[in-house]
Amino acid sequence: MPVRFGTPAARWIIFATVLGSGMAFLDGTVVNVALPAIAEDLDTDIAGLQWVINAYLVTLTSLLLFAGALGDRYGRKRMYLIGLVAFTAASVVCARSRRTSPRSRSHARCRARAPRSSSPAAW
Repeated sequence: MPVRFGTPAARWIIFATVLGSGMAFLDGTVVNVALPAIAEDLDTDIAGLQWVINAYLVTLTSLLLFAGALGDRYGRKRMYLIGLVAFTAASVVCARSRRTSPRSRSHARCRARAPRSSSPAAW
């Protein structure tokens, strides 16, 4: 059923489209911003980061194909809303995580690997 321009339904369609595009942009930006922390946490170089990005993109693409099939089966609006709620919930969980420093685990690992001196002053 076509929606006429300027109607409330058309405005909601534009809002939903912009919201979805913004969330996709945010998701991609967060991954790229996190690359230095990922490299340090995994103790890897550029080649390792390329594998991380490729694994992320292959997983995202396969989930998009699966979500598209579910949208065809159960309705695009329903699947869009489920995805919106799942993304928001996951973002809230990540934001409220107890880990205060993204590098705290890697620093602890580096200290554990560091050679120990017998002198307490070197600790």
